[in-house]
Amino acid sequence: MRNAVIEEDLKFITDCRNVPWERLEGKNILISGANGFLPSYIVETVLFLNETRFNKKATVFALVRNRERTQERFQHYAGRKDLVFIVQDVCVPVILTESIDFIIHAASQASPKFYGKDPVGTLSANILGTHNLLTLAYEKKSEAFLFISSGEVYGEVSESTISIKEDMYGYLDPTLVRSCYAEGKRAGEALCVCWSHQYGVPTTIVRPG
Repeated sequence: MRNAVIEEDLKFITDCRNVPWERLEGKNILISGANGFLPSYIVETVLFLNETRFNKKATVFALVRNRERTQERFQHYAGRKDLVFIVQDVCVPVILTESIDFIIHAASQASPKFYGKDPVGTLSANILGTHNLLTLAYEKKSEAFLFISSGEVYGEVSESTISIKEDMYGYLDPTLVRSCYAEGKRAGEALCVCWSHQYGVPTTIVRPG
């Protein structure tokens, strides 16, 4: 059974009438980093739409690295046919026989505790992982590719800045290990722009604060 707080959140999210939820009906949706806070909510939102709104269910392909953690996080969805787990590192090419209509790339080590411990893994998920999933989107002729970036791409901005605008970018030192996350996100964004420009992959970038 779903957590009561999550249930309330899902009702609030799916009540947003300005979101074209119908685009997802009956579609195959790949979500990387599905164990994470934001992507796990995206997974549950689609499953909730299957229960409450869609006549033809969407299928979520949840890409994760840790099987045990996944089984614990999504234990109340065990046995559902509309949730398929893919256990692998996003830095390895993703091979699927199914069609994939939408891809949401959210796999990334977002906590600062990983930046010094595993900077290579942090950087790779945002560069190699993004490349692999953009390749998949191109091969599958996906309808849309969403890259979950970060407000970290703005770098160090003045403390006097009340709100950051899209054209405001601060300083980042690429020689600091701590920059692996922000630089990885910047590179991931550039990859999205390049694949959209050169290969026509329909990409969108969002930057949670």
